[in-house]
Amino acid sequence: MPALGSTQLLFAAADYDHGLQLWLSDGTPANTRQITNFGGSGYGAVLLDDFTPIGARVFFAADGGTDGLEPWVYDAVTGGIAYVLPYGVGCSAGASPPSLSTNSLPTLGNSTFEVTIQSSLPLTLAIPAASLAANSVALPNGCRLLIDLPFVLESPVLTGASGGASISLPIPGTPALAGASIYYQWAVLEPGVGPFLDDFALSHGLQVQLGQ
Repeated sequence: MPALGSTQLLFAAADYDHGLQLWLSDGTPANTRQITNFGGSGYGAVLLDDFTPIGARVFFAADGGTDGLEPWVYDAVTGGIAYVLPYGVGCSAGASPPSLSTNSLPTLGNSTFEVTIQSSLPLTLAIPAASLAANSVALPNGCRLLIDLPFVLESPVLTGASGGASISLPIPGTPALAGASIYYQWAVLEPGVGPFLDDFALSHGLQVQLGQ
């Protein structure tokens, strides 16, 4: 099933060395990895079932072979896993608010990582804002501030003809950065009609966790 904002696939699989375990994958061999260690050498869980992703956590039922079926949780934050997780709701004068995404996973050493925006007006200013924590503060006209104070306004970019734009965020390969998160929300110019300050649309929030 999709997990971590649909940036990863969570599945149960068995091999001869580890038996039945939980795995995460972004679709590449390098980022397909076992995330549980039930059982012992050559055997794993008896049953894995009822996966329920909530934010960066996945709740599931597991029978590890000794205590029967019990509730378990996998937390990607403490696991040091790279992921991208959208949260909250944006606001716009149009049919849908601007949408944030990325071009790849924020893995350590990813020098080509980008944060992208879609569904904006074409050929208009988009202003990225970044913070070290999330928030949810009500603003006028149904908008919300989804990043915490203080936040940093990055250099504005011009959207293309399709309403998309991106900013580059090269990620160092420093192991100490694993588990660190950056939270993004963008403002997009909608002159005279935008719900925020009568001139801007706001995107939803996006958590970018650096990791393996």
